[in-house]
Amino acid sequence: MLPLISKAFAEAANHIALESTHTPVHHLNEFVFRFFLARAIKLEHPKAIVLPECRKIDLVIHHDGEIALLELKYLVHTVGVDPITRQGPYAKGYPSKANEKQFENSVEKLRDYKTAHKVERYAVVFYADPISPERRSYSAWYESTETHFKLGIERRQIISPFSCKSSGHRCSGLLFAVHA
Repeated sequence: MLPLISKAFAEAANHIALESTHTPVHHLNEFVFRFFLARAIKLEHPKAIVLPECRKIDLVIHHDGEIALLELKYLVHTVGVDPITRQGPYAKGYPSKANEKQFENSVEKLRDYKTAHKVERYAVVFYADPISPERRSYSAWYESTETHFKLGIERRQIISPFSCKSSGHRCSGLLFAVHA
């Protein structure tokens, strides 16, 4: 199952890169990311069963007698403005302890999912950082081997960084195996 998920992840990132020529990555979200990922799986293997938001798991894949549970994270630095006056900007989304805790909770949710069946578990993270971040970067935390060790996860794939054409963000992604 890993080769299928890995290829689909690369395809999803490629679609985000293509979309970023028109739409800044911070205008996209986890639902768009999940759509690109699910579509890539179905295009590669039309008979695969792809179940979004299934029993609080972001994406479940059934293919050739195998089952995979995926938790997805789409993390971008965003700027907010007042909807009427458009005054701002103010920091709306950025790397924080809350993001780290949410990711840890996702890993634990996968790890703690009880089933008699053999399943593979993956955490899939796509993130975008400004070229010169004024605060912490998503890449600093998610690419850190200290984080991997702390959470007991294994990095299986990294998406080569690319630049969002319309906003200049540095985008990348990581695929982690989560062992029960």
